[in-house]
Amino acid sequence: MLAGPGVAGLLVQAIGAPLAILANVCSYLASAIAVRRIRAAESRPTVADARTSIGSELLLGFRYIFRSRFLRWLMTASAISNMAVSCLQDIYFIVALDLFGLSIATASTLLAASGIGHLPR
Repeated sequence: MLAGPGVAGLLVQAIGAPLAILANVCSYLASAIAVRRIRAAESRPTVADARTSIGSELLLGFRYIFRSRFLRWLMTASAISNMAVSCLQDIYFIVALDLFGLSIATASTLLAASGIGHLPR
């Protein structure tokens, strides 16, 4: 959230949207190659671990969360906050570009500057 939107906006302004998307694809490929090259010894799962399904793991996690009043409220607040931020980000560029007449670079720089608030003190 800090540099990504700003860099993306600058790329779109400089080289256009299709090439900016291609640059994003290339960054994901480079990341996938780098992750694939990691050589870490992993232990084999035990028989008991192999039998558990993702559904049972999720159910176990949700049961743990819903037993605690604090975790239940924390999860609810996080879900509402994430939904609100997603809605705001979806309309941000429409408002910035169409209503305020900002350039893509300016709107992206402002969005990146607002990401500084995500940094810990």
